[in-house]
Amino acid sequence: MDFLKNVLLISWFFLTLSEIQQLIVHRWVYVKSLENWLEIVPIISTFISCSGFVESVQLKIHASAIALFLGWSELLLMSGRLPQLSIQKEMLRTVSFTFLRYMMSYVTLLIGFALSFYILFKGSSKEGGAEMFADFPISILKTIVMFTGEFDVSDLSFDTFPYTSHVIFLLFVVLMAIVLLNLLKGLAVNDTEVIRKDAERLSLAAKAKLISRIVALVNALPKCMKLSVELKEEMFVIYPNRRNRIGSAAVRCLINIISKKREHNDKDKSTEIQKELRMFQEKLSELQTLQENLQKKLNLMLDD
Repeated sequence: MDFLKNVLLISWFFLTLSEIQQLIVHRWVYVKSLENWLEIVPIISTFISCSGFVESVQLKIHASAIALFLGWSELLLMSGRLPQLSIQKEMLRTVSFTFLRYMMSYVTLLIGFALSFYILFKGSSKEGGAEMFADFPISILKTIVMFTGEFDVSDLSFDTFPYTSHVIFLLFVVLMAIVLLNLLKGLAVNDTEVIRKDAERLSLAAKAKLISRIVALVNALPKCMKLSVELKEEMFVIYPNRRNRIGSAAVRCLINIISKKREHNDKDKSTEIQKELRMFQEKLSELQTLQENLQKKLNLMLDD
């Protein structure tokens, strides 16, 4: 356990240094990003759960749960930066925002059903003896679970308040579980179809963002840490005093070099032709101006 704890603290240290470097490079852009805050919270939670500054075991368990959940969520977001997984990440983000945007309009209806169930089914309990609607927060959570289709009708006591409990429960099933849930499913299908149509654009945008992020981090490094990359032309060496083995890979390399040289020569020829055409065009423009001047002089002489 001590070894794993030390490894976790070392990883936490390097992750903290990485976040500090990103803060120095991006500054306000880093602060405004929600994803960066999702990286800061696991760092704080990990420090609380692994360091000896906090003695409360319950607080450490809470911090560990938060750190694990946000850590794996951050891994999902980081993998979504890759062009191959950018479409899946965009689907998740778009559908989630669509769900939250539309649920904000119907949250009052959800609270109304939760309050009604709290009053009508307060004494209902499961087989284990736990009350289903013990208080209002539990009623909200239970109503959200029922919204997904998990009703547990056999555990609800309709005999305490008959007719009223039947009608309200039936309204909940029709309005929330059938109408609203299917509406959200239809919106999700529509969003995914739109994202699939823009798959190429999203992939290119992910590539551009990834390249921009890498370039910004590389430019922020000191000069001693930057790699000096020198571009060289492709070469193929033939030794006159040795037996040269030219295989299929060497033949492909030679063909590639020859085609590149041919393209380069064609470009040079095209540039030379363009230069000649440009010179010819300049000569024509000079002749045109000379003709116009002569015409003006001739008109002046005729007017006199």
